[in-house]
Amino acid sequence: MGVRLGTINNGELVSLQRKVESLIKPKGHAIAFKFFEEDTITDEKLEKHLVKSRLALCQIMKGVNIYGSPQLVRKQNYQACADGEHVLGFRAHPMSLVEQWEMIIGQSKESHDRLVRDIIHVPFGAYKAVLFADMKTYDDFNLVPDGIIFNVNGIQAELLILSSYLGKQDKPVWSYDGYAACEIVAALKLGKTPWMVIPCLGARSFCATQDDEIWFGMSVEDLKRAVKILEEHQISYPPSVEQSVLTPPMGDHLISRLMLRPD
Repeated sequence: MGVRLGTINNGELVSLQRKVESLIKPKGHAIAFKFFEEDTITDEKLEKHLVKSRLALCQIMKGVNIYGSPQLVRKQNYQACADGEHVLGFRAHPMSLVEQWEMIIGQSKESHDRLVRDIIHVPFGAYKAVLFADMKTYDDFNLVPDGIIFNVNGIQAELLILSSYLGKQDKPVWSYDGYAACEIVAALKLGKTPWMVIPCLGARSFCATQDDEIWFGMSVEDLKRAVKILEEHQISYPPSVEQSVLTPPMGDHLISRLMLRPD
């Protein structure tokens, strides 16, 4: 099914996940994913997690984030959100949606073409299946994920940005047209790590992403470096940087005048 990299030992992914939960405290489970070139996956324990419902890619990701249960997506049976199929390289975005966009929101064919052209995707036809699961699943199946995505708020993302930069001297990047946030999966697979994105309106509609949610993704090696930096510098969420609790109230502020003793 897959080859475990020499830099990852059995149980190390679970240990890494626990450290992230302690240091960053992201919302829910990590969303780890792996692409497969072969059409057949013979492990029955993994096969039983095949997605058979017509779910959008963001719904599959959010399902892992909430429940931690594995979700196996196959090209031959995955027919749901056109963006997800496009991002995973299963099928190109259908031109039949152009008329819908023009009729519903008045977008021209040229504008829609640019929008679709800018969606990041893996090469079409390169992969036949993708596994989405929590990090423990990858230890259980002796696999190494291609990327790991966390559901974080702004300051949690800041800690990952800072630790990523201190460990790698690379700024996290994104290139987003506001249309398909699930392209983070393809971006990470293509080596663009770390990568962050604000969930799109589709994710808001299909899987109820919230105002404070940011998707932050990185490779296993980048995550290991970031965690090491956080540990070395004793940085964790919430960071101890608040000055307001150490500064006396402003005497001429309205609330101060109403609540502080005048003497």
